[in-house]
Amino acid sequence: MNNAPVENHIPLLELVMKSHHSTVTTIDNDVLYRSRVNNKGCLFDHVDQLKYPDPTLVKHKGRLNGVGQSILYASTSIAGTIIESRPNINYVVTISKIKRKNDSLVYFQPLGFRNHEYGNPPSNKCHGLVSDYLNEELVKQVTAEDDYNSSIAINNFFMAKSLKYGPTKLNVINISIAPNLGLLYPSVQSKLISNMTTHNIAMKPSIYENHYKIFETDVYCLILDTDDDIVQIHLNNGVISDNGRINWKFTFSEMVKRTSEGVDYYGHREECLKKIEF
Repeated sequence: MNNAPVENHIPLLELVMKSHHSTVTTIDNDVLYRSRVNNKGCLFDHVDQLKYPDPTLVKHKGRLNGVGQSILYASTSIAGTIIESRPNINYVVTISKIKRKNDSLVYFQPLGFRNHEYGNPPSNKCHGLVSDYLNEELVKQVTAEDDYNSSIAINNFFMAKSLKYGPTKLNVINISIAPNLGLLYPSVQSKLISNMTTHNIAMKPSIYENHYKIFETDVYCLILDTDDDIVQIHLNNGVISDNGRINWKFTFSEMVKRTSEGVDYYGHREECLKKIEF
């Protein structure tokens, strides 16, 4: 069933969700994080390169997006956004810091959480089964693009709607009457029940544009230190100007030179940095 067309899942979801007691919520985190693997030979120079992709550039299905469907994916922690990108050693990544640009509340639908503050304790067996189903769908491993069809349908089912402003938390009895704005779901790459700090965010571009902005960026790398432990090293920092240009602390050539000398952003010596290739 997973590889059935996306639209075939919607009637089933409407039926299944009658047994799911939904709660929309705000997110306590002041900052969300989004990562992009660094371009070879340069730094990103404009904020538009770091947010959601233009729909015309979305050529493949993702966990929640179909072809030509743009979604902004983010995480609630720096570690989370790095984990979700399945990094390799000597991996260089630009991480955007995202925050609200106004005081408007933005609501998210938590989906697939078990034994967590965002998860409602099952009120009956049907509710428990639906919660388990959502968790399995949202964090599943895929082997082909069409394996995403069922999770894309979940996204389309929830994010096709808009929510009127109200209290911080709303118990949603009928999702068609009081739907949410974005999705909050468990980490895909770190899906342990005990993971209480790393969660994923998905929102429509219009929600991002109306309520959020990228205000700062950082370049990090992952290296093996002398004890063969994976270490996250800070290499550069950029602040966003009013026109969206990124003002980096170090130019690309400066950053490469410092790294080749084993020097991180703070001037600390890290011999393993000399192995990084840009």
